[in-house]
Amino acid sequence: MQYTNEGFESFDPRITLWNNSYYMFYTNNYNCLSPFVTCAITNTPSNMSKWVTQGVPLDSVPTSSVSAPLFATSENGLKQHYLFWSNAQDNLGIAIATNPEYLPYGTSSPSPWNDTGLYLMTPRKDYFDSRWIEPGPPPVRLNSSGDFLFLYNSGNNASVRFAKSTNVGYVILDGKDPTQIVQRSLDPLIIPGLAWETSPETLTMSGLIPHPKGCPDKNILRSMLGTNFISHADCFIGFYGTSKDTGAILVVASWVDMNI
Repeated sequence: MQYTNEGFESFDPRITLWNNSYYMFYTNNYNCLSPFVTCAITNTPSNMSKWVTQGVPLDSVPTSSVSAPLFATSENGLKQHYLFWSNAQDNLGIAIATNPEYLPYGTSSPSPWNDTGLYLMTPRKDYFDSRWIEPGPPPVRLNSSGDFLFLYNSGNNASVRFAKSTNVGYVILDGKDPTQIVQRSLDPLIIPGLAWETSPETLTMSGLIPHPKGCPDKNILRSMLGTNFISHADCFIGFYGTSKDTGAILVVASWVDMNI
């Protein structure tokens, strides 16, 4: 989707369903120099003409790029909405914005997002995410624990452990306070390896949905995770790609109670 009155280009969409409407947060480059997170809403996502632009959610910050929303619902029990966002111009990390009662732009009383000035996470020296990080798909709730799985994209400087590349990592966010990280990956989930993944070199994850058929057969899960992790498994389909090609992978999240 691109509207001519939005500027030069639109890219990096992140789509989520909330209150029976689809929300797309994406980057819009108004003048080739200053990117901004922009939002659009629709009830019919496959019809490009039905997306309605809602403006710039983070109007209090000078520039912003990739973002991923986490809306409060009766199911997840959150008390406010969250927007995790990054700024490609400074690469400081993934920042946190909040909104106690989100009213979309275009309504009579739109409610802007509040930039907290805090970071959910920052790049880590000598890790696969040492150079830059940005949000991947919107966080998804894990039915087995109530926490949230949040995938993120990253790039690194070459080190003893990692060759220079772009990668996908994960964090588990606390189910009651998603500004708190329960666990962060020490190694990347995806490293470019296939021919199409390495040309061009930038590989990012942009979509994650619950697997429509649930998790695979227990024997398959056992071969992937081991016996102890089968009972708490949540399964998703992740969509990732380059500027030219797109792929899909099975993403399985699980945990084991170390106190048993």
